[in-house]
Amino acid sequence: MDGAIICEPEENQLCITQKGAMRIVLKTHGKMANGVIPLTGINPNTRMAKLIVELDQLEQREKERLGEHPYLGWPSITPTILQAPVKGEPQINVVPAQCMTTLDIRTVPGQEHHQLRKK
Repeated sequence: MDGAIICEPEENQLCITQKGAMRIVLKTHGKMANGVIPLTGINPNTRMAKLIVELDQLEQREKERLGEHPYLGWPSITPTILQAPVKGEPQINVVPAQCMTTLDIRTVPGQEHHQLRKK
C-alpha cells in the first residue's frame, strides 16, 4: 500500500506517517499447587515475569538501534493485560497452572513484524 486516509483526530494536525501495530497473546504454563506446598507446583507467573523483563530489554535494544523517529517517536512493546489463572477465579493460596499476558507492540520504519516475532 502506498497511502491511506485515516479519519482519526490527531490534535488537528496532518499526519504523514503512522506506526505499525502488533497484538500478541503470550501464555506460560506451569503446574497448579496449593500455597501450603508451593514447591510441588511450577509457577507460571515467574516464567511470565522473566518474559516481560526480556521484552523490556528487547524494547530498549530496538530504541537504541532505531532511535526516535522524527514523526512517530519511539517504538514500544507494552504488556497491557496480565492474568493468572487464565480462566476461573484467582486464589491467593493457589499457584495457578497458567498465566497470560497481551502485548501492544507499536513499530516504526526499520522494524519488520516477522523479524520481531522471531526475537
